[in-house]
Amino acid sequence: MLEISPVTWGLTIAVIIVLLAVDLLLAALRPHRVGFKEATAWSVFYILVAVAFGVWFAMTYGGDAGTEYFAGYLVEKSLSVDNLFVFVIIMAKFAVPKEYQQKVLLLGILMALIMRGIFIAVGAALMGRLEKLGVQPGDRVGLYSRNTIEAVEAMVAIFKARAVMVNVNYRYVEAELEHIFTDSGMKVLIHERSFAGRVCNTLP
Repeated sequence: MLEISPVTWGLTIAVIIVLLAVDLLLAALRPHRVGFKEATAWSVFYILVAVAFGVWFAMTYGGDAGTEYFAGYLVEKSLSVDNLFVFVIIMAKFAVPKEYQQKVLLLGILMALIMRGIFIAVGAALMGRLEKLGVQPGDRVGLYSRNTIEAVEAMVAIFKARAVMVNVNYRYVEAELEHIFTDSGMKVLIHERSFAGRVCNTLP
């Protein structure tokens, strides 16, 4: 796994906070209807910031890391288009005045960043736990859980560790569990606490 120094993390987060603070300050001090030219200018500015960071990241940590960054950026940028429709619906539904839409949008983005930060931190901690347990890229990791947010966190951690997820359906009876535990070749099993008794009874 790529090692990023605490200083780099700190500076990156500080720059993001400064950019958000400037955006929020401008929206609070000068509420106005954002026109097409202004929106385009801000979009180009943030794209250039992201590209500049990606170039620096690739030069500092290597081409592979840079490629992964830009691939992730393009995916996130593409997915953000869906959010535009959500924002349009929300603004229209609650009849938000046009001069305050920028402020509302920025507050929504800020809350989304906080929630995503928590999500990433939990996933990173679980990924680190998998690595301490000796999970290597290509190893099989079982996931025995219902469809919960915790299961999504576990899936992200497994994929980030470049392991292969073995989905263990929560409806399986003990005979089916014994079969998949024995024959799947999984190195580690992640399961809900409520399934602990069943796991202990069926693990080889």
